[in-house]
Formats: sequence, C-alpha cells, structure tokens
Amino acid sequence: MFTFRVSLRPARLPGLVVGFFAPALLLLMGAIFWAMAPPAGVTAGQGGGIQAANLAFTKLPNPDLLPPGSALAVVFNHDSTYLAVDVTHQVANQPFLVIYKREGDTFTRLSGPDVQPSGIVSAVEFSYDSTYLAVASSREPEVLIYKRSGDTFTKLPDPDVLLPHSGLDVAFSSDATYLAVGHNNSPYVTIYKRNGDTFTKLPNPVGLPGGNGSGVAFSPDDAYLAVGHFQFNAPLSGYL
Repeated sequence: MFTFRVSLRPARLPGLVVGFFAPALLLLMGAIFWAMAPPAGVTAGQGGGIQAANLAFTKLPNPDLLPPGSALAVVFNHDSTYLAVDVTHQVANQPFLVIYKREGDTFTRLSGPDVQPSGIVSAVEFSYDSTYLAVASSREPEVLIYKRSGDTFTKLPDPDVLLPHSGLDVAFSSDATYLAVGHNNSPYVTIYKRNGDTFTKLPNPVGLPGGNGSGVAFSPDDAYLAVGHFQFNAPLSGYL
C-alpha cells in the first residue's frame, strides 16, 4: 500500500505536476486570474485565501529524460528550482528516484543521486531550506536522507535506527530539526532528530497510531505532528 501524493503550493510553484501514464510526468504552467484586485502586499499568483476567478494550466514540454516508469510522488523544493520524482518500474539498473532542475520553463534531469533507493519509493520531501531531501522506500534502508550542495545530492549515513518495515511518508519540521516517517509495522511512526548531518531516533511517541502510518505532517510552528494511519474507527492521530 503506497501513498500517492501531488504537491501544489501556489505561493511557490510555477506549475502542477501530475501523471501515472505515459508520459509518466506532466508539467503544467498555471496562471491565476483574480476576481478582484489583490490587496496591497499580495502578489497575484499567491494564494493567501483570496478568491480567484479562474485557474488555468498549460502543459509544458516534456523534460529531456522522462522517468523510467510510473511516477508515484512528486515534490518541488522551496523555490521550484528542483523537482524530485519517485518512480516505480521493473526495469533493471534504472533509478527509483530522479531529480530535475528547472531553468525558466525547462526541466533537465540531473545525474544521480549518488546512491539510489533499493526499492519502490512512496514519498519524497525537501526540507524547507532545500538542504535535505528525505525518501521513504519499500526496501532497506526504508528511509534515505540526501544533502544537497548545488546540483549534487549526496546520501547521508543511515540513521542510527532504521524503520521496521517499508516507509510510506516523510515530513520535515520547519527548520529540519525533526524528520517524521510513517511506515508499516509498529511503532507506525518514527521520529528522528537532526544534529548537523546526523539523524538519531527519538523515543516512540506516547500513544502509538493504531495502524500503518500512511501520512505525516508537522504544523507550521512545529508544535503538532499529525499522523494518518490505517484504522477504520480512528484513522488520525495527533501529537503535541
């Protein structure tokens, strides 16, 4: 069971990325037309809770190299310079993670990362400053963390304690001090604390989710962590 996610952040992104069929990655350029003039200090194209009259998207040309299979999850970094794509396929010697760099409306696939996930990737997330990229994978190591330097993404050493089973979702806190990972098998959510480039597992939360952690998200002020999980009578847990 995998979490399929499309990230759309109107205040930051030049477009919307979707796609599961050939081509597996579609790039769309969007434009927001205001029903009224935006208030002072708000730029047209920013969400801000303002009513928009119409939202139109135009497909961009395909990237120079398309993913080798179906795209499961996509995410932009904070300024839309980089686009990470999780890929599923059954082709030998092909990556499960591909990263594109944007110049204008052109997306070019980067070489690397230096170390690829060993199994299907279900979620990927940049830290808010775009220094780190976290990946949830179906095979050990079920969570991989990359550090970006320019256009190079280098895998960091594995956390001190790995997940008990497949990773399903990942989320950084606002300053990348904490990394939450939803996964199969108890404790269903694992939280790491970052010190420099080292990620160390924290004690399990008090009161574990009742099933596999399929979605994780920090609140903007990092005071709360929400976990969506597989449990019919109580599918959401919140932590303070």
